[in-house]
Amino acid sequence: MFARGSVFWRPERDFLRFGAGYFPLSTDGGTVDIILAEVRFS
Repeated sequence: MFARGSVFWRPERDFLRFGAGYFPLSTDGGTVDIILAEVRFS
């Protein structure tokens, strides 16, 4: 899943937008038991 948007919860900060990625991972090849997430502010 990917998400993009405006940063509205920290109006005192210089960054205004964010991009995020959420990647499901599985140790047994079938059941998702880990979610790798990345958030980047610009």
